[in-house]
Amino acid sequence: MLKEKMEGWIAGIRPEDISVSPEKTEEAVEVSVSLIEPAGAFNWIAVIWNETKVKGRGEVDSGLRSGGRAFMKFSEDKILLFDATTGRAIHQDRKMGNFI
Repeated sequence: MLKEKMEGWIAGIRPEDISVSPEKTEEAVEVSVSLIEPAGAFNWIAVIWNETKVKGRGEVDSGLRSGGRAFMKFSEDKILLFDATTGRAIHQDRKMGNFI
């Protein structure tokens, strides 16, 4: 899970909720591909983003190569929040945008 420490809490996202592809889109960020691991119907793709190692999913026939560039994106509603002190999940009411 990608984790990014912030003041008082940690944000994370599961690898299966991260998409890596060769196509640049408005919401995607550029990353460097470090490893491609075939997993049957899809590939696990390890990338480097701002000196952080991240793993996401990619299409088998995407044409991505280790050492090349790619683009990573994920949906904000898949972000998980945790209290940085206790490690406990902070649940968000997705409809209202409130944290509980």
